[in-house]
Amino acid sequence: FRNSLPHVPIVSTTSEADLSGDDVVALFFPGFVRSSLPRISKALGPPGTPGGDIAVLRIDLDMYESYFDVLYELMPRVPPGGYIIADDYKCAPETARAVDEFRRNHTIEDPMYESGPCSVWWRVGERIVVREELREEFERARRGIEEMPVFRSGVQVEGTGEVFFV
Repeated sequence: FRNSLPHVPIVSTTSEADLSGDDVVALFFPGFVRSSLPRISKALGPPGTPGGDIAVLRIDLDMYESYFDVLYELMPRVPPGGYIIADDYKCAPETARAVDEFRRNHTIEDPMYESGPCSVWWRVGERIVVREELREEFERARRGIEEMPVFRSGVQVEGTGEVFFV
């Protein structure tokens, strides 16, 4: 990150961040996705306000549940004209499942484009209002973090011979 965008300050935080200025800032929130998202939302402020929107939302996760959480929490912050990049969409089936279900459940018809061997992206046509009843249904069925299985499986990237673990 530092080599690509040397002028962007990096803030690693476990507490609140100050995003009141006009500067571009990269924030890093250590921890599980589920427990980090509320801190991220609090740091950003309300969607649709200066500092509350995300121009480019790049999601690089491999588990359905984590993708689900990020899409439901952060998609409303991506304004029309913003971009969603879904890493591992073509290489991790649970990633594709989460993205496809979210797009279907929110009638997102913006075309998706391939980006490399595993990723896809799309440009947001209109701001998403999440269907809270779907999130609530998911929360009722969710297992605790301590109950989640720990596993890793190898995935071979077609045509490259490369294997990465998810």
